[in-house]
Amino acid sequence: ALGQQLNAKLIEEERSAKELSKKMGEIEAESELDREKKAQRFRQMRAKVSFMESELVRMQKEHRILEREKATLEFALHESKQDLDRRAKIVEKNTRRIKELDTIAER
Repeated sequence: ALGQQLNAKLIEEERSAKELSKKMGEIEAESELDREKKAQRFRQMRAKVSFMESELVRMQKEHRILEREKATLEFALHESKQDLDRRAKIVEKNTRRIKELDTIAER
């Protein structure tokens, strides 16, 4: 009777160990799936960061180009203003000269 009890206990322990082993295998499979999901999310985030960094570099280059164009246009505007000022002075001088000549002609 004691042998049968021990044998039954041993069979029960083996069955329990098999169930436990099966559950541990399921848990390991789940955690492997979780690790793969996390790794996939990490790769996606890394790809997004890489894309954003390349966009930032592109935008910085574009910004530098626009800054140079702005400086060129500002210089051209400044030159045009100076040219207009010179021409205005010439017109003013010529107008005074015409008035002087008109005054002389009236005498």
